[in-house]
Amino acid sequence: MSAFEGRKKFVSDTLLFYLSPITQSVTGLLTLAFLAKYLGAVGYGIWGQINATIPFLAIFASMNIGHAMNRFLTGPKPQKHLAGTLSATLIFVSTISLVVGVLLWLLRVPLSSLIFGGREHVLFVVLLGPLLLLRILNVEQGNFLRARRFIGFLTFGQTGYYLLIAVLASLFAFLTRDIFFVVSALFLGALALFLAESLFLLKKGFLPARPNFTSFLPLFAYGAPLLLTTMGYWVVQVSDRYLINYFLGIADVGVYTASYGIAMLVSAVWTTSSTVLLADFSALHDQGESREVAIRSSRLLKYELALSAGAVMGFALLGKEILTTVASGEFAQEPHMLWILGSAMVAHGLF
Repeated sequence: MSAFEGRKKFVSDTLLFYLSPITQSVTGLLTLAFLAKYLGAVGYGIWGQINATIPFLAIFASMNIGHAMNRFLTGPKPQKHLAGTLSATLIFVSTISLVVGVLLWLLRVPLSSLIFGGREHVLFVVLLGPLLLLRILNVEQGNFLRARRFIGFLTFGQTGYYLLIAVLASLFAFLTRDIFFVVSALFLGALALFLAESLFLLKKGFLPARPNFTSFLPLFAYGAPLLLTTMGYWVVQVSDRYLINYFLGIADVGVYTASYGIAMLVSAVWTTSSTVLLADFSALHDQGESREVAIRSSRLLKYELALSAGAVMGFALLGKEILTTVASGEFAQEPHMLWILGSAMVAHGLF
């Protein structure tokens, strides 16, 4: 593939993959509007805590194997090698997820106070187990699809996932006014995505396959040492909600999460390109194309910074109006949080 063709594919994959985070952000606003109206700050706080806790637990269940896939499973590779490595990965992460699920059940009472601010929410701690299992399977299958550059299917699959969750969560909030049924939308959406990804991998001949733990070991050796780095990412992105819950309560978590969800529009600009970037740059590095890596990286930084800076200015000028329109006056108590969080997203993206 020539440099021009490589850049063309990189740009097309990046633009295509923007569909997924844009859909996630838009559907997140839709979900916020319905949950804020029918469940209030407490209900949205529980929803936010579940969506924050699952990625944290997934750090330990995945051991950063997904990052390793983008390093070792890109470019030309034998089909048997790829299929065996994928199967071994899925067995490994599923086993850890089940162990974490058992620990959640055993510690459900103290964790309900820590995560959700009260023992009356113990059921949601138990639900984290099956949600984690589906999440980790979807993430690892998605990482494999990304490494093999099946960007089209991955994009439309994740877009459908976000749309389905938003529609179901909003519908359940409107019909039941019960956070339990709203949370069940996460399970149904994750199950649908898992089935879609599994059928696609089955069609492509990657599943089922005999697990190859020999080829899996380099992925584990590469990913596991990065565990502390990934935990640091969680501390930066999510741990603030636990502190708010501890000192102020679950309702204030809901108010904060609303602003955070809107500010994530800025983060979407950065995470989308980096998603394609990792697999693309790994392949270029193996081919000795360091100059091409520098060219693509510098151009992306310019466009991303221009888009995200404009969004932060909008948050600073219209923060209260945005929160009141998207959610309600209950969530517009601290409008300055929008531009502060938006600025943090830009800084993290540059980093």
